[in-house]
Amino acid sequence: MALAALDVARRTGRAVPWDLSVVAGADSALCHLSTPALTTVPSVQAQVGAAAGEVVLAVLDGEPAATRTVVAGALAIRGSTGPRGR
Repeated sequence: MALAALDVARRTGRAVPWDLSVVAGADSALCHLSTPALTTVPSVQAQVGAAAGEVVLAVLDGEPAATRTVVAGALAIRGSTGPRGR
């Protein structure tokens, strides 16, 4: 969807990132290859899955369910995000 937003911005005469910023909800190779490169919110799905698997395996081994912490990644700022407005 973010790539489509870049296309629509170009077709309507908007300059990214000067007129508007575009942020993708997940990172992919296309986000790196687009012009400008898309700012993204990194996904933590793999880390959540691994943490859930660890808890399930611990319970199956007779251990008490332990808490796991998954830290969300920081915003990956790239060329599609303009300077902070005032």
